[in-house]
Amino acid sequence: MKKIGIILIICLLMTGCWDKTELKEVGIVTAMGVDLEDDGQITMSVLMVIPLGSEVQQSTTWYGKSKGKTLMDASKNIRKHTSKKPEWYHSKLVLIGEKLARKDMYKVLDYLSRNQQIRYSNNIIVCEGRADEALSAPADLETSLASEIGGLIENTSDYTKAYVEKLKDFLQSMDSETVGSVCGRLRYSQDREITFSSNRETIMKLNDEKDYKYIALEGTSVFKGMKLAGFLNDLETSGFLFITGKAKGGGIPVKVEEDQYVFLDHSKPDSKIEINMEDNKIQANIKVELDTLIVETTEELRLKDKKFIKEIEEMAAKEVRERMEASMKKAKELNSDIFGISEQIHKTYPKVWKEIKDDWDKIFKEIPIEYEVKVKIKGFNLIGDRIKQVK
Repeated sequence: MKKIGIILIICLLMTGCWDKTELKEVGIVTAMGVDLEDDGQITMSVLMVIPLGSEVQQSTTWYGKSKGKTLMDASKNIRKHTSKKPEWYHSKLVLIGEKLARKDMYKVLDYLSRNQQIRYSNNIIVCEGRADEALSAPADLETSLASEIGGLIENTSDYTKAYVEKLKDFLQSMDSETVGSVCGRLRYSQDREITFSSNRETIMKLNDEKDYKYIALEGTSVFKGMKLAGFLNDLETSGFLFITGKAKGGGIPVKVEEDQYVFLDHSKPDSKIEINMEDNKIQANIKVELDTLIVETTEELRLKDKKFIKEIEEMAAKEVRERMEASMKKAKELNSDIFGISEQIHKTYPKVWKEIKDDWDKIFKEIPIEYEVKVKIKGFNLIGDRIKQVK
């Protein structure tokens, strides 16, 4: 009996992974696009990194797409075009075509939430036009377009004029009956006056193209329920980020005199929405406090004059307030409470919310908003000071 037990233990120790997949057999999906066709079919496009040899660092990027009656059907049909098995664990980007986003996002989100290989850390972006066309654009500075878009997403924290949502946060916001959802907005163009790269020029020559697409993250996509309602432009997006406190940093150009500007670099704002009741009417008060540094001036200005500094702070506050007002105006036009005002009413006046929640769409368009913006200049970081030190 002891011998049989030893043999069984040895057999168990010698077993390997029965469903093991070798690295050379897979294609690592880094980005996917989804489009809706006129006949109702779904087109899925993917960017895959194909490892060469035994190291992922040595790889090539593969682009492919296929149609299907459902997303799963389309994803399976991609296998007809590649010898590799697509693996989605390392995907970082989900790009949605505008036509599909305006029609209905339910089937897409259902697929993304059920697919165990797709992580909630994916960035979700709506593409103006078709997602498959955007994914076919050449990378300018990176080895793959997925990496290039990833870099653009990281850069959004520097200029607060674009915003990209993670899949997890997007799904959670979609679960709300009254709060609108937002995600990234990607545009692609053939305007060669904006950017240039030797890589793109090489591809244009190989394909005998006069122009080739470049991509940019601009603004924000706004949803009402499961459908895309419209877009915020760059300044409206900035206002949205100030109101919600999601701005991580950025800058504000302030016109102080004729043809003279001061550029303020700001940190994450301290923002909050307060709900008040006056004469049985709801009013929202949005308060934003912002610490800044003066980092650039176009002329030598009176920066040691405290009164002048106070004037700059007031002008900067006016600029921030105008962006917030523009963002609120557009959100009301799209009838999407992307700021979460309804949630604040629910928390502050639960009984009132119970009475008005069924009419919230109408109330949101008419609710008065007050803005209180305080900008504080904490210091200076000017190259002119360094030049004076050198002299």
